Amino acid sequence: MNDESLTRVTIDGDLFDLTGDDPEFLKNVAEYVNEKTAEVRRMRIGTATSPSQMKQLIILNIAEDYIKQAAKTKELQNELAKMQKELEAFLDA
Repeated sequence: MNDESLTRVTIDGDLFDLTGDDPEFLKNVAEYVNEKTAEVRRMRIGTATSPSQMKQLIILNIAEDYIKQAAKTKELQNELAKMQKELEAFLDA
């Protein structure tokens, strides 16, 4: 059984019908993209940027956030693994 449903979202003024099993998550993703779009537009005020360049800047901005978060997640996973080993050593003593 497929639990995916259709969710309509607006991204940068355009309507998109997205499918997924969590409509609220899809709405949050669309909101995040809208926030990043607005952020890049604010940074580019007064500069000539083509729509294609603007899209690329938005993609780069989102990718940067993702990579930073992935590195932070990895760091926390390593810290947790270290703490687990320390706890196991303490309990074995």
